[in-house]
Amino acid sequence: MPLLVLAFCVGAASVQLLPTLPPPAVLLLPATAALLVWRRHAVIAALVAGFVWTVLTAAARLSGDWPCARDRERIDLTGVVAAPPTLREGRVDFDLQPALPLMPGQGGAKLRLSWYQPTRTPLPGQRWRMTVLLRCRNGMSNAGAPDRELDLLRQGIALCGSGRPGHPAT
Repeated sequence: MPLLVLAFCVGAASVQLLPTLPPPAVLLLPATAALLVWRRHAVIAALVAGFVWTVLTAAARLSGDWPCARDRERIDLTGVVAAPPTLREGRVDFDLQPALPLMPGQGGAKLRLSWYQPTRTPLPGQRWRMTVLLRCRNGMSNAGAPDRELDLLRQGIALCGSGRPGHPAT
C-alpha cells in the first residue's frame, strides 16, 4: 500500500514539470489504460491516476481565470467589498465579490482591485459599482521574492483590476 501512495504522489508531483497543463480530453486515454491495467500493474496505474487527478484538479481551479488575452479590458462592475481594504499612498486596495460572474465557470471568484486617488474608503459589506480595468492574475518572477500569482491563487483571487480617476465608484 505505501508503494501505491508513493506512486500516486510521484504522478501528482510530475505535473509540476509540465510547461502548460494538457487539455482534459487528452487524459481520457491514460485514465482508461490505468483502469484496464490496475490489477496487474497497480503501481503504474497509481502513478497515472495521480497525474490525471492533479491535472483535472488544476484545470478546474484555473478554469475561471480571466484570460490574459483580455488584459486591460474596461468593464462596469458591481459587487460587495469582501475584506478590509489596504490603504497605501495614493491608492486603496480591496477585494470585491462580483454580483454576477464575469465569465462562465468563474463562480465565486473574487477580484483584487486597486483604486487610485480614492475619494473615500470602501468598507467590508458595502455594495460598490465602478468602472475598472481588469488584468489577469499574474506576477513578476524575481529570485527570492514572494510568488504573487501563487499568493493570489491561494487567497481565491481570480483577477486583478484598477479603478481610475474620472471613473468614480458609487
